[in-house]
Amino acid sequence: MRQSPNNRKALQTLPAAYYSLKSESLRSILELDTDVLPELDQTIEHYRRLNEVAEQIRLTTISPDLVEPSTYYDEYAELTRLSGERHYLEGEQILTASNVYDVAAGRRALEHLTVTARYTPHYGDLNALLSRAHFQSMVRVVVLRPASIFAFDTADFYHSLMSSFGGTSWDRRRHYYSSMSEARYPHYIVTMSFDNFRIDEDKHSSPAHKVEREVEVDERWVDGEKVKVYETVRATYREYGVDIGARGTFSIRLEDALSGRVISSEYESAEAVWSTRWAEYSGDKRALSDEQLNLVERQREDPPRAHELYAEFYDEFYDVAETFLRGIR
Repeated sequence: MRQSPNNRKALQTLPAAYYSLKSESLRSILELDTDVLPELDQTIEHYRRLNEVAEQIRLTTISPDLVEPSTYYDEYAELTRLSGERHYLEGEQILTASNVYDVAAGRRALEHLTVTARYTPHYGDLNALLSRAHFQSMVRVVVLRPASIFAFDTADFYHSLMSSFGGTSWDRRRHYYSSMSEARYPHYIVTMSFDNFRIDEDKHSSPAHKVEREVEVDERWVDGEKVKVYETVRATYREYGVDIGARGTFSIRLEDALSGRVISSEYESAEAVWSTRWAEYSGDKRALSDEQLNLVERQREDPPRAHELYAEFYDEFYDVAETFLRGIR
């Protein structure tokens, strides 16, 4: 009926369908005990559905002689008021009986108070209770900044991480703080550490050795045929190279804020290698192969600075930290 309120076939079957729905709903309402909160909410749902169907029927062209829908606005209004008040009391009692670290209790209270906000938004001290329930329902995590180490930008790493995780998570189930001073009743503390960072440099070279090639230098006519003339050219060739390897480890762990107990941890090691090659020669350049010539003509590169090498670790360590923080429940 919602998609096609004047569909002929639907209008023909509507009276029987409506009166069947009405009869079943009213029978269910009589069987429910509104003194029991879950059954009170079921009763409200029955009345809501009957009112909605009645409004939909009145949008059609069907004659009132065929079907005259009933509405239950007064019953709905009275029961939603009663439900809002009862859910308020339930939420209030849960918060009173629990402490601020009890996340499960906070989430139960929030469910009750959300119903109150829907039905009776101005009842009691609802805003204050909702604020407390929201706070108590979240896992609260302090993510401490890692200590600085030589040549690795931990500040940039940390600020990038907290720009994604600082504050309340998208599902409102976790709240991340950047320091103990700003944290309110944290459940967990996350510590990170960058360790064992070192750089190894390996300079090497090949022994100087002779190379030679036959190269075409001329063409001559011999007995009426053109003949190519070759010459052996020689050079002394030597290759050089530098390999610089950066290594480091990253660890992250989750501790209970009250007891200091380590709950979980992750450890990751990484390595980045920078290499360069070049060559020198003396003698006839024509004796060199294409590959040797390329190395001879290559400009010797300056090695990267330490922080540029360590930057290669950034994404790898960041992914570990991000996955770890998202896994906190």
